[in-house]
Amino acid sequence: MLKTIQIPRCVSETKAKISLYCFSDASEEAYAALIYCKQKSADGTSVKLLVSKTKVAPLKQISIPRLELLDATLLVSLLQAVLTGLEMSIQASEIHAWIDSKIVLLWFTSHPRRCKTFIANRTSKILESLPSNSWHYVPSKENPADIATCGINPQNLGSCRLWWQGPNFLHQDFNYWPLEDPASERIPEELLEQRSDPIFSNSCTINPTLQDIFEKHSSLAKIIRILAYCRRFVIRCKLGTNLASEATYLSLSEIAEIKPHELNSLQDGRTLSPGSKIFSLNPFLDNDILRAGGRIKRSNLPFKSKHQILLPGNHKNGAMIIQEAHIVNLHARPLVPPDKDIESLHVFTPSHFY
Repeated sequence: MLKTIQIPRCVSETKAKISLYCFSDASEEAYAALIYCKQKSADGTSVKLLVSKTKVAPLKQISIPRLELLDATLLVSLLQAVLTGLEMSIQASEIHAWIDSKIVLLWFTSHPRRCKTFIANRTSKILESLPSNSWHYVPSKENPADIATCGINPQNLGSCRLWWQGPNFLHQDFNYWPLEDPASERIPEELLEQRSDPIFSNSCTINPTLQDIFEKHSSLAKIIRILAYCRRFVIRCKLGTNLASEATYLSLSEIAEIKPHELNSLQDGRTLSPGSKIFSLNPFLDNDILRAGGRIKRSNLPFKSKHQILLPGNHKNGAMIIQEAHIVNLHARPLVPPDKDIESLHVFTPSHFY
């Protein structure tokens, strides 16, 4: 039966316009590639099978989309051999390929870096020879390569028009070809085998600037000077003043300005904002010392017991104030309240704890 089949392979570009149409298909048993030659001349249009090649599927089982991709690689290699053998200058616009796998077509339109290595390497090789706009989708029933992968009775092969002349739309102009967008159908992400987008995150520990200053320096007087210089710099930047034109040393007024907002408000005779952390303590100034007020002022306790000095809680500033007062009091014995008022000193000795 096969001996009676005649395959016309004559191709001439003397009086005809040559176009090459490629088809590929894969199954679990095999994958195949076919190339048809379309010759359009004044005598008419003819489409005939030029070459085909079939390979057995690898023994190691892989997915059908990956087999289709291997088939597309085979098709590109076969196309390069045909172009070399014909020795004709066929324009790239006259070469088209069809495949019945929408997943492979989506791989062709996506960036290779988004796909896994197996897919990215083969996709890059395929697109070097056939760009993505040359690939089209064809249903399996119109794909002649499906005959090679699924098999056909030899008695029916000679009369199989789809195999020898391709689908009917090849005989028509490009405008009549069936065009279907593979992206129109939703495909599960696991079948696309795309790399997951890497997520980068940077973490850093940011400490308040003032906290850094207090942690770095142990002298309260030095910290006040640093804050005063910072305040001077901010004011000059806002006013647009030349930084080099002003005095270098700090003035007493600049040092005095380094105070909390609450302290400035009390000095100006204004009430504190309800949002202040010490608003509920009814603070007041006593010789520029911030003390806690409240109803306890009606008690018979000493003034300094009723109205305690307010210091920042859990802050190194408070520890430095105590240390400075300790130095001013000539390094008094441990556990002595750091108060310069001699009458308020209470010296604790070890006997107080027994």
